[in-house]
Amino acid sequence: VRSVWLNIPELVRAAKATAATGASEFCIVAAVRGPDDKLMEQMREGVAAIRAAVDINVAASLGMLSREQVADLVDMGVHRYNHNLEAGRSYFPQVVTTHSFEERWDTCLMVKESGMELCCGGLVGMGETLEQRAELAAQLSELEPHEVPLNFLNPRPGTPFGDLEPMETGDALRTIAAFRLALPRTILRYAGGRELTLGDLGTREGLLGGKYIALVPGGSDRFLRDGGEITITQSAVSLESLLGRFIFSVTEMNQGRGGDQPAQPAPAPAPAPAAPR
Repeated sequence: VRSVWLNIPELVRAAKATAATGASEFCIVAAVRGPDDKLMEQMREGVAAIRAAVDINVAASLGMLSREQVADLVDMGVHRYNHNLEAGRSYFPQVVTTHSFEERWDTCLMVKESGMELCCGGLVGMGETLEQRAELAAQLSELEPHEVPLNFLNPRPGTPFGDLEPMETGDALRTIAAFRLALPRTILRYAGGRELTLGDLGTREGLLGGKYIALVPGGSDRFLRDGGEITITQSAVSLESLLGRFIFSVTEMNQGRGGDQPAQPAPAPAPAPAAPR
């Protein structure tokens, strides 16, 4: 798409409807390589109209930006810019051929330097190696975005990755855990493709509905069937705490192999006290 036209009255109506749901942010998205002068003029008009009509933060996703365009968005009052890396630097050419990784990276850096919040994530399950998945996490960590949407490929017939199998649920959970370790202070959201990859685990009421998860002690490698329920749990444990125990346990095991004494497994947390009747 070389150009786009913004319907300002429709933008204002949509922003009002968004605010009515309790949302705090409204994002203007244009599917372009980058905004031209006409689109930037429409953005200025649209952002001003929205801010005059409704109390809501305005974000934007307009593709790659120049330094002057970044400054213009700040002047308009845009508080957040959405611009994904898509894939790690080494795998990026297998995914995108219209522009370079550096062009996306430079836009993200300029947004950060401007003071706008940066929402920047990527897509996994596109045939990349585990090392390239880790590379993406490390490069996102270097950018320190305010928020990272983690998307999972939903293969579409007729597309270059249409013959790939969806990422297995176990791999998706391990990927989420690894990205959390790489981005401990960033809002991490599992986004596109979560219904296919995570199933019930990806719902608000599912096992990963929030930062905390509750597990049955025992380390079973089986997953809940669709519609299944956990009926016996211990007190909720933070994901970071569980990962910390796992890392500690693996470290002890490695040390045990090199010493005279076998490693002991990390102790399980004490069960929650019974609720009063």
